[in-house]
Amino acid sequence: NTIHLLGSHALETSCIKDNCHAQIRMNSLEVLNSSIKELECSLIENNLLEESNNDDHKMQMAAKIGSALLEENKILKEEKFKLETRLTIVEGKLEELEIEEKKHIDRIEILLQQNAASQDQLNKE
Repeated sequence: NTIHLLGSHALETSCIKDNCHAQIRMNSLEVLNSSIKELECSLIENNLLEESNNDDHKMQMAAKIGSALLEENKILKEEKFKLETRLTIVEGKLEELEIEEKKHIDRIEILLQQNAASQDQLNKE
Protein backbone atom coordinates (compact mmCIF):
# COMPACT_ATOMS: atom_id res chain seq x y z
CA ASN A 1 0.00 0.00 0.00
CA THR A 2 2.85 2.37 0.85
CA ILE A 3 4.45 1.73 -2.52
CA HIS A 4 1.10 2.26 -4.26
CA LEU A 5 0.56 5.53 -2.38
CA LEU A 6 4.06 6.71 -3.20
CA GLY A 7 3.50 5.73 -6.82
CA SER A 8 0.23 7.65 -6.86
CA HIS A 9 1.93 10.69 -5.35
CA ALA A 10 4.71 10.49 -7.94
CA LEU A 11 2.11 10.18 -10.68
CA GLU A 12 0.20 13.20 -9.33
CA THR A 13 3.44 15.20 -9.10
CA SER A 14 4.32 14.16 -12.63
CA CYS A 15 0.86 15.22 -13.85
CA ILE A 16 1.17 18.58 -12.11
CA LYS A 17 4.57 19.13 -13.73
CA ASP A 18 3.18 18.02 -17.10
CA ASN A 19 0.24 20.42 -16.72
CA CYS A 20 2.65 23.28 -15.92
CA HIS A 21 4.78 22.42 -18.96
CA ALA A 22 1.67 22.14 -21.11
CA GLN A 23 0.51 25.55 -19.87
CA ILE A 24 3.90 27.09 -20.70
CA ARG A 25 3.81 25.50 -24.16
CA MET A 26 0.26 26.75 -24.68
CA ASN A 27 1.33 30.26 -23.65
CA SER A 28 4.24 30.10 -26.12
CA LEU A 29 1.90 29.01 -28.88
CA GLU A 30 -0.63 31.69 -27.94
CA VAL A 31 2.07 34.39 -28.08
CA LEU A 32 3.27 33.05 -31.41
CA ASN A 33 -0.26 32.84 -32.82
CA SER A 34 -0.86 36.36 -31.57
CA SER A 35 2.26 37.63 -33.33
CA ILE A 36 1.20 35.88 -36.54
CA LYS A 37 -2.23 37.51 -36.24
CA GLU A 38 -0.52 40.88 -35.74
CA LEU A 39 1.50 40.30 -38.90
CA GLU A 40 -1.66 39.46 -40.80
CA CYS A 41 -3.36 42.62 -39.51
CA SER A 42 -0.31 44.65 -40.43
CA LEU A 43 -0.43 43.24 -43.95
CA ILE A 44 -4.10 44.10 -44.26
CA GLU A 45 -3.71 47.59 -42.77
CA ASN A 46 -0.84 48.41 -45.09
CA ASN A 47 -2.61 46.88 -48.08
CA LEU A 48 0.37 44.61 -48.59
CA LEU A 49 -1.86 41.63 -49.26
CA GLU A 50 -2.92 43.31 -52.43
CA GLU A 51 -0.51 43.93 -55.24
CA SER A 52 2.20 46.20 -53.99
CA ASN A 53 4.98 47.77 -55.95
CA ASN A 54 7.14 48.28 -52.89
CA ASP A 55 9.52 45.33 -52.93
CA ASP A 56 11.18 46.38 -49.67
CA HIS A 57 7.88 46.15 -47.81
CA LYS A 58 7.17 42.79 -49.41
CA MET A 59 10.58 41.47 -48.40
CA GLN A 60 10.27 42.78 -44.84
CA MET A 61 6.85 41.25 -44.37
CA ALA A 62 7.94 37.99 -45.97
CA ALA A 63 10.93 37.87 -43.61
CA LYS A 64 8.74 38.56 -40.56
CA ILE A 65 6.19 35.97 -41.61
CA GLY A 66 8.93 33.45 -42.40
CA SER A 67 10.56 33.99 -39.00
CA ALA A 68 7.23 33.59 -37.21
CA LEU A 69 6.45 30.41 -39.13
CA LEU A 70 9.92 28.99 -38.45
CA GLU A 71 9.47 29.68 -34.74
CA GLU A 72 6.03 28.06 -34.75
CA ASN A 73 7.43 25.06 -36.61
CA LYS A 74 10.25 24.75 -34.06
CA ILE A 75 7.81 24.87 -31.14
CA LEU A 76 5.53 22.30 -32.77
CA LYS A 77 8.46 19.95 -33.49
CA GLU A 78 9.60 20.21 -29.87
CA GLU A 79 6.06 19.54 -28.66
CA LYS A 80 5.75 16.55 -31.00
CA PHE A 81 9.06 15.13 -29.74
CA LYS A 82 8.03 15.57 -26.10
CA LEU A 83 4.64 13.94 -26.73
CA GLU A 84 6.21 11.02 -28.59
CA THR A 85 8.69 10.55 -25.74
CA ARG A 86 5.90 10.62 -23.14
CA LEU A 87 3.87 8.17 -25.23
CA THR A 88 6.80 5.76 -25.39
CA ILE A 89 7.29 5.99 -21.61
CA VAL A 90 3.57 5.48 -20.92
CA GLU A 91 3.44 2.51 -23.31
CA GLY A 92 6.40 0.95 -21.47
CA LYS A 93 4.72 1.48 -18.10
CA LEU A 94 1.49 0.01 -19.48
CA GLU A 95 3.33 -3.12 -20.64
CA GLU A 96 4.90 -3.47 -17.18
CA LEU A 97 1.50 -3.11 -15.53
CA GLU A 98 -0.03 -5.70 -17.87
CA ILE A 99 2.75 -8.15 -16.95
CA GLU A 100 2.20 -7.48 -13.24
CA GLU A 101 -1.56 -7.88 -13.66
CA LYS A 102 -1.06 -11.26 -15.37
CA LYS A 103 1.22 -12.39 -12.52
CA HIS A 104 -1.40 -11.38 -9.94
CA ILE A 105 -4.23 -13.08 -11.85
CA ASP A 106 -2.15 -16.27 -12.13
CA ARG A 107 -1.38 -16.11 -8.40
CA ILE A 108 -5.08 -15.60 -7.57
CA GLU A 109 -6.02 -18.62 -9.71
CA ILE A 110 -3.43 -20.77 -7.91
CA LEU A 111 -4.71 -19.61 -4.52
CA LEU A 112 -8.32 -20.29 -5.54
CA GLN A 113 -7.36 -23.81 -6.63
CA GLN A 114 -5.49 -24.38 -3.35
CA ASN A 115 -8.47 -23.04 -1.42
CA ALA A 116 -10.85 -25.35 -3.31
CA ALA A 117 -8.54 -28.31 -2.63
CA SER A 118 -8.40 -27.39 1.07
CA GLN A 119 -12.20 -27.12 1.20
CA ASP A 120 -12.53 -30.53 -0.43
CA GLN A 121 -10.08 -31.97 2.10
CA LEU A 122 -12.02 -30.44 5.00
CA ASN A 123 -15.32 -31.75 3.63
CA LYS A 124 -13.88 -35.27 3.44
CA GLU A 125 -12.83 -35.18 7.10
